[in-house]
Amino acid sequence: MGKPGRADFGDDLAYANKARVLLEREYYPRVSRDGRFVGIERSPGSLYIQRHCHVDCILASFQGGSVTFEEKIVRWPGYSYTAMTVETHSNLERCTKEGIDPEGIGDGWIATSVADFLLYGFEQPDDSIRIWVFDLPKLRVWFNNCYRRYRISNTDNRLYTTRCRIVPLRDIAAGCVRVSDRLVQKGAR
Repeated sequence: MGKPGRADFGDDLAYANKARVLLEREYYPRVSRDGRFVGIERSPGSLYIQRHCHVDCILASFQGGSVTFEEKIVRWPGYSYTAMTVETHSNLERCTKEGIDPEGIGDGWIATSVADFLLYGFEQPDDSIRIWVFDLPKLRVWFNNCYRRYRISNTDNRLYTTRCRIVPLRDIAAGCVRVSDRLVQKGAR
């Protein structure tokens, strides 16, 4: 990944797909009923779910029915993660043209995802992933009440600018957190 504030969409997508393989092999089978889950792939129906609902995986729930996950997996070699970025504007230029407040909350995943849970993963030097799982609706309510206190970070992915707020993990309300600081590694079963 390039320098801070710069990203390459293609490289990031390739990395996310590689990391998803680890989650599908080592994490999702253990947290779904009977190991049943479906990662959203590239069929027309799947693309609709991913693009319009912002859902990356559907799991059979232990309580019956299903639950949905939005995935965010980040990497920054040598960096010790103490915060996460919460996307407030997926495409800042488009939001600005449409009159959406650039200091507020626009079309970022915090506003648009209808997933039940946010899985936020941090790549580790040994290629494992340290994950946090948040109740996304609760995280959204908490964030909407306090987002202005967090620093803005813009990332240019060469197509458009994504705007996020940098939120220390320790600040996030306990009621929003389902799983904290769990390591997912190859062969962990």
